[in-house]
This record gives sequence, structure tokens and C-alpha cells, in this order.
Amino acid sequence: MKGLEQDPNPREETITLHEETASVSPFGQMDWHTAFTPDRIAIETTTGGVVSERLHPKASFAGHVMNTPWDPLQRA
Repeated sequence: MKGLEQDPNPREETITLHEETASVSPFGQMDWHTAFTPDRIAIETTTGGVVSERLHPKASFAGHVMNTPWDPLQRA
């Protein structure tokens, strides 16, 4: 529905409730993971490089309806 395919690789998600962070690994490629805080979403490499990022990620959903396609950062 959101226009993104799910690969069959197993994933691990790490969430810290008091710090409001989350990470999913792998994401997209085996050496990539997500890095989420309420003010930033990023896809990063395991060596710390930034593949893609968006500040204020919630704002990117403005105007979306049920079948609006997502980009990889929105999925993250």
C-alpha cells in the first residue's frame, strides 16, 4: 500500500523509551541501520556515515492519506 517492498532479511529493533530513540538493523543494505529521535530520522552505515536524513520527520507526513506512498525515511 505504501509502495515499498519488504525484503525477507530478519531485523533487530532497539528502542529506548526514556530517551525516545529507535533503530532498525539492517535497513536497506546489510551494513545500514536507522537512527530515530523525534527531531531526526536517518539511515546510517555501521561505520557512522549518513546515507540519508530528515529533520523533523513528522512534518513529512502532512497531507498524506491512507494510500500515499512512503519514501525510505518515512518507512524508517
